[in-house]
Amino acid sequence: MSEVLEHPSVLRPEDHAAFKPDKMGKSTIFESERILVGLNCFEPGQAHALHAHEGMDKVYQVLEGRGVFLLEGRELAMEPGVMLVAPESVPHGIRNDGDERLVVQVLPRPSRLWIGDPVAIEQVHVIEHHDRIDVAWDRPLPAVEGIELDGDRV
Repeated sequence: MSEVLEHPSVLRPEDHAAFKPDKMGKSTIFESERILVGLNCFEPGQAHALHAHEGMDKVYQVLEGRGVFLLEGRELAMEPGVMLVAPESVPHGIRNDGDERLVVQVLPRPSRLWIGDPVAIEQVHVIEHHDRIDVAWDRPLPAVEGIELDGDRV
């Protein structure tokens, strides 16, 4: 999403859905150092494979469409209004096995370091995904010079 929203604002998250023909689409509705509100968008047949997040819980809320939440050894039906909380380190995924588009609101902890955040290198966790790298940290510690993320030095 390229526009800057004035907050607080009233909006419909699904209006910001971004779909891709070859893989799950993603869009960010709002991001700060305290929260990220995003969307995962699936065309029929698309999936986000089983994966887990270290140092991060994640909340998924179905806005439109139907599919399944993937968990180790089981699948849970998803439909509008259904929510799944994926605690840290618990493998989870999503598959759109329906005939319509699937839009899921995602509420993770922000996955980037902000300029000025004090961190120590031994406290930084880097989690590699197929399309991005998440960085999480445990607690503020004395700053370490020279770490570069998203083109910014901290």
